[in-house]
Amino acid sequence: MNNKSTDMEIPTGFKMTELVPLQEEWKVIRLGEIVSVVNGYAFKSDDYVPQGILNFRVVNIRDGGIIDIKTDAKYLPFNYAEQYSKYMLNEEDILLVMVGATRGKLAYIHKSILPALMNQNMWRVVPFNDELSKGFLYLYLRYRIEDFLSNYSENSRGFFKKDEFRAVFIPLPPLPEQKKIAAVLSAVQEAKEKTEAVINATRELKKSLMKHLFTCGPVPVNEAENVPLKETEIGLVPEEWGMVRLGDIIRKTEQRDPRRTPAWRFKYIDVSSINRATLKIDYYKL
Repeated sequence: MNNKSTDMEIPTGFKMTELVPLQEEWKVIRLGEIVSVVNGYAFKSDDYVPQGILNFRVVNIRDGGIIDIKTDAKYLPFNYAEQYSKYMLNEEDILLVMVGATRGKLAYIHKSILPALMNQNMWRVVPFNDELSKGFLYLYLRYRIEDFLSNYSENSRGFFKKDEFRAVFIPLPPLPEQKKIAAVLSAVQEAKEKTEAVINATRELKKSLMKHLFTCGPVPVNEAENVPLKETEIGLVPEEWGMVRLGDIIRKTEQRDPRRTPAWRFKYIDVSSINRATLKIDYYKL
């Protein structure tokens, strides 16, 4: 991935690198010169126990690097910590999914999920020394992972090739700058996640409110238990509500083949014309 251009005008205080023009004090280094790459282990389902050490798997990584161990957590015996110590995760470990439909997903391990053992189909990317901030590396990989994927070749089983990953160039600012960059991006990511949490909570509130309105009618929630209900084909509804079939109250749309009347002008809408938020038609084509 060499974006170097001999025709580019280099700003003062910058230098041309294997990537792009960067500040003069920044280095450019191959990943293999500063990180090691360790495979996970293929634990078997027979190893799982009701309580123990978390077996951190690909399924526990959601989009955006969010760690999810609530939906499908699996545990391994506590004595595996010593037996498989090579695969024990540490705080701030960087994990990269390297095969399958979720290839390229990344996770940044938090102490809240430890102790945990790394499962197969992912790599642990570990800096050799303190010259590289783990937080900076994780965020840079997230920023460039799609570019990496587009330039990767795959072996017959669809795995990343370690040699190609190690050959990738990354920028290496001085450590204090790395930490500042990571802090800014982490703050932005945290704000994004909080916003998404509010949006999700609003969706759930809307679902709950719709269920209340379509079951009890437009009455305050604290008065719902006073609404007389009756059992119907679609569940409980207020006693005074009637029941009809859709076919009795809607009109069948007239169908016409425009190929038979090419001079006929009409408005065309499809699924993309409908606003998902308002459920109204936003636009049409003539």
